[in-house]
Formats: sequence, structure tokens, C-alpha cells
Amino acid sequence: MTSPAASPLSPFQQWIIAAMANAGGEVGPDVNPFGLGFEAEGRQARILPHPDPALAVIEVEVQSLADVPQDRAQSLAWELLRLNHEARFEHPWAAIIDDDEVLSLTTTVVMASMGRDALGEALLAGVEQAARLAVVTEALLADPAESTTERPTFDQLRV
Repeated sequence: MTSPAASPLSPFQQWIIAAMANAGGEVGPDVNPFGLGFEAEGRQARILPHPDPALAVIEVEVQSLADVPQDRAQSLAWELLRLNHEARFEHPWAAIIDDDEVLSLTTTVVMASMGRDALGEALLAGVEQAARLAVVTEALLADPAESTTERPTFDQLRV
């Protein structure tokens, strides 16, 4: 008795193909094993495999910080750490600054627990959170001497 051939696709690739089919989209069997990137509501989004094959990572870009002066970027990073700490029980998203100085929101999901519409809902939630964080980030990065708006309080930072 022979066993069926194992799929040449990783669990991540199989999950992406199934999730896209559930959403009415189509992704061929050549889906990149290192992730899928696309534009969602004007923001770059990525779905990436996690080192644990049962998990996937969803990232949504907020904005580039490459042109932000170092002192303001450091101040923003401190506020983002505080925000991540406060929000950790409210939603699964965390703000990160990557090696390319791009501020993004990220979350890790269990692929097996993502129902028919869950990936789309998670992406939409990430895009909405990223849009709110972009507004707060702009206010935090504004030069107080040039700004006509009041600097947001910590409670207003909660996205």
C-alpha cells in the first residue's frame, strides 16, 4: 500500500491558496513561499510565513520614517513602545519600525483558526488600524513650533 504523495506546497502556501479561493480570488500553485504582498486600501500589506509552520504574519505599512529627524524618530519609537504595551490586551496588532525605517502594524495568526472570511477581516482591521496610527504619527512628528494642533495625549494614541 502506498501513501499519497505529500503536497510540494508548504502549509503557508496551501493556506493562502485556500483563503484567496474563499474570498473569490485566485492564486495559482506558484504562490511565493516567502509571502504575498499587495496594496489594500492604498497601503502596502504583506502576508508572510512564520517560523512556526502553523502561524502566519500579517503586516500593514503605516508610513516611511526615512526622512524623519533622528530625535523625532526616537521620541516616536518611545511612544510606540508605550502604545504597544497599553494595547496588548485590546487588539492583536503591534507597531514596529523595520530595517528600512518603515512604520508598520503586524500581527501573528493561527492559520488553522482563520475561518472563511477571517483573513480578509484581519487585513481590513490592519488597514483601519494603520490609517488611525498614521494620523497619530503625523501629530507626534509635527514640529511643536510649527504645529497649529495640540500634541496628542497618551490616551489619544490608543488605536
